[in-house]
Amino acid sequence: MEINKYIDHTLLKNTATKQEFDTLISQGQKYDFYSLCVPPSWVSYCTDKGIKVCSVAGFSLGYSLIKTKVQEITDLFSEGCYEVDVVLNYSALKSGDWSTIEKELKAFNMIAKDHVLKVIVESGMLNKD
Repeated sequence: MEINKYIDHTLLKNTATKQEFDTLISQGQKYDFYSLCVPPSWVSYCTDKGIKVCSVAGFSLGYSLIKTKVQEITDLFSEGCYEVDVVLNYSALKSGDWSTIEKELKAFNMIAKDHVLKVIVESGMLNKD
């Protein structure tokens, strides 16, 4: 089993430099990871290097409006992302606002089509309830 084929090699820190992204790309090529997960502003740079790219929408707090997340997802797919990971609205989740969560998920599903779209739930932010 090739575990590397299941790994999204990720660099999402807000202080990352071009050199760090070049290192990430080199590692992605060397180890043949499933994809590289990079911030939206680095998507085209990485796809230009022939790497399968994943990016994030609504990162990191999920507070963006649904229409903003939808536009961001649409833009990322058009930039060449193979996959987008979108942050769920944690405030709605922790408040039990299932209507908002349902609206988000339906809106995301409508635009995903043949692309991979994952919803990020930071389990560490959740409590037992």
